Parts: sequence; C-alpha cells; structure tokens
Amino acid sequence: MIKLMKFKDNLKTQIELKNLKLGEISKATGIPKSTLSEWTAGREPKVSENLLRLAQFLEVSLEYLFTGKDTLLIINKQEKANVYFKLDGEDYLLKLIKLSKN
Repeated sequence: MIKLMKFKDNLKTQIELKNLKLGEISKATGIPKSTLSEWTAGREPKVSENLLRLAQFLEVSLEYLFTGKDTLLIINKQEKANVYFKLDGEDYLLKLIKLSKN
C-alpha cells in the first residue's frame, strides 16, 4: 500500500524545491502569511479559493498538494471541463470555464 503524503509535506516540498519564502507566497497570492504558516505546521486546509491560488502559484494541482500524486487534466480546446476529486471522504467538483479574451 502506498502511503499518501500529507498536505503540509507536499507544500513544504514545493516551497523548498522552488526556494520560496512564505512572505513571497503571501505577497503573490494574497494568502495571509499566518495561514501559510499554519498549513506548513500541519493544519489541514479547507478547499477554498486560497488553495486554488496557491496551487496555481506553485504550478501544481490540488491533487498533488493533498495526495502527492498528480493527474494530467487535458481540456482539448473545450469551453468547459469538470474536475472531480475526493477530500476527506467528501466529493468535490471544480468547474473550469474558458473566459473570453477581451
């Protein structure tokens, strides 16, 4: 059986690999430094816009942050895509919708 890494370990790995400081992440994402500190200390985050901004900034998926595994999402020029994932036994759905460029 494969042991899944915890969120804090995956987050710390990305911070170390990218040689980042919590203050830099906070400034770039708008996530309070205190929240980032709590997450790296082991507090499990709730699915939120902050998590999406963090994953985008780190250039990893939410799945990677929570499980240490990653799947490739291919949209193939579709206007919409749905991403389903499970977290703490609960099912979640992210709807990705292409915004028009203006």
